[in-house]
Amino acid sequence: MAIQIDEVLYLAAIAQVCRGSSVVGVSFFVADGYLLTCAHVVAKALGHSKKSHQISGSEMLGQKVPLDYRECDESPLTAEVIYWRHPPGNQQLDSDIAVLKLQDPMPDGASILSLYAGQDYWDEEFRVLGFPSKLDPGGWAKGELMGAVYDQTGLVQMGDPNVPGYAIEPGFSGSPVWSPSLDNRIVGMTVARDKVREEAKVGFMIPILKLQRALNVVAMESLVDILRDGITTYQSAMQTAYFAALGDRRDRFPLASQSEPLQALRDNLATLSSIPPTNPKDPNVLYQFVACLTLPALELTGDLQDVLRQWLELRVAEVQPLLDAAGASLITEQALQATVLHSHLLLWVRYSPEYDSQSRYLVSALFVRNASRYDPKTGTGGMELHAPEKFRSEAQGGTVTKSDLEKVLQACLQEISAHDLTELTLELFLPIPLINTEVEHWDERAKQKLPPHLQSLIQDSMQIFPVGFRYRVALRIAERIDSYFADLRSPWQSKWNHLESAVRACRPLKDVFIPGNCQNLAKFQTDLAQDTCLGMQLASVLEETDHQRLLLALVMAGAPAALWLRQELPKTQCKRKFNQLLKQPLGEIADKVREARRDAFPKKRELHFGHHLALIWENPSLVPVEPEEDAVDQPLEMPS
Repeated sequence: MAIQIDEVLYLAAIAQVCRGSSVVGVSFFVADGYLLTCAHVVAKALGHSKKSHQISGSEMLGQKVPLDYRECDESPLTAEVIYWRHPPGNQQLDSDIAVLKLQDPMPDGASILSLYAGQDYWDEEFRVLGFPSKLDPGGWAKGELMGAVYDQTGLVQMGDPNVPGYAIEPGFSGSPVWSPSLDNRIVGMTVARDKVREEAKVGFMIPILKLQRALNVVAMESLVDILRDGITTYQSAMQTAYFAALGDRRDRFPLASQSEPLQALRDNLATLSSIPPTNPKDPNVLYQFVACLTLPALELTGDLQDVLRQWLELRVAEVQPLLDAAGASLITEQALQATVLHSHLLLWVRYSPEYDSQSRYLVSALFVRNASRYDPKTGTGGMELHAPEKFRSEAQGGTVTKSDLEKVLQACLQEISAHDLTELTLELFLPIPLINTEVEHWDERAKQKLPPHLQSLIQDSMQIFPVGFRYRVALRIAERIDSYFADLRSPWQSKWNHLESAVRACRPLKDVFIPGNCQNLAKFQTDLAQDTCLGMQLASVLEETDHQRLLLALVMAGAPAALWLRQELPKTQCKRKFNQLLKQPLGEIADKVREARRDAFPKKRELHFGHHLALIWENPSLVPVEPEEDAVDQPLEMPS
């Protein structure tokens, strides 16, 4: 619940804006360390000879402004201009507003004022403290609020010639307008007076609704101050809260992936702040995000949760309904995340131009324990594996032979065997010519000859299984993350967002995949480029060259998924089962493919389609970090 204002709180929330020993206006605290005032007050404080509407934001941002706070015995405080809004000739939205960020610690005893964002002001009482010239230590003006004036500024008229006290005049600008009759809240900021008819004692205020853009800046920056120390520690919690606040809109507003965490946080908060609520009565989406962070389920420290709750109480009249709604959204989001695979082994196989003709490859591997905590820009949340090192030939550019790729994967699985691998997904990044290699049939560990006296003790449970039986296997097209295709990352991310939306909607595979056995490649590429088309399905086996063209078309269109058979099977029953697979919900396809491979395991290869299934499933946020030292090894031409 917002705190009602009294005279003590009001006086403790304002600071004089000064030029030398003169007071030129007022500023007031709207968050911890953040003050609001008029742009023209800042211009006067900095000694600008131009009118404030003639000064650009670039001239003002970063400028330092002296403030005098009455409880401070030390030298005047200093604040930095972080927001400036006084566009020339623009009488709409938020004109004549500046936001200041205190460069000193928040003064002891300073208060933050509660704001009222209503629209009906007629006949309501107001009180304002100002500091006109030669009036020390200042004086009060009071009267009645009226309505908005007849232009597009939205300024609200205030005053009453019959009420004793000072009129609004220079020195009052920037002062908060306190209305005892409107729940003792701040209803606006004093900005101007009628200079022609001074006897009328008419002034004007910018109502809180017209201050909203500036207040959004304050909200975001104050949140950054609160969360910056926990960016790494609480990254996963903040991502969960972000998507819980968005709900069904999450596919339209993906998380920022800046390499600099603080900038990514600012970008994400700006995104949330810019989204209008689905229902006008719903709270600001940014507030929903913060409400989620205060809930015990996200396990932030108690002190941090308390600070975030105080942040909410300044901005929301009734916090508990917001927390209740946030709790329901968080339950939904966590249930969704519980179905997402978190543990991944990324094996990255790339061409080495120098050794291409010798079937040698550059190979690296990464273990991601929790995909929601992995940053593909920096590699944070990923563990680089050393297993590929023993298969590299330094004499041949640190490359690995094609015949050793299976052994590399086995060594990687051995290296991470201490971890819980029950829900592991193998992400195999392969060049297009290797995609049709039956990697799912690679053994999970190397075969070793047991001593004769132990061979009779081997049980079926001790068999060496193929990786496609034990784990989910997702094929990845290595060329997709090649620098040549860097400009296609955006459509890839966009299509992946559509795929996640289709997963949540439980859409079947056949609705979002198109057949790849189309004879007209141009038409296939056109169809694939549609937002609603997320991949291809292919029951017929094509010539290898044709198949590789289709895979390259997936990359060019940004389509992140595909399902096909590597071998044509004579029995119609196999095609029927493949068609049944296409009717499954998109989000279940990785598990359904693994089930089919397990069903096929005891059967001959020519009798079960599960032996020949291949699945591409490419999350743009789950890619290896490109090593800088390997930059010279990148192909200089488009992969053939």
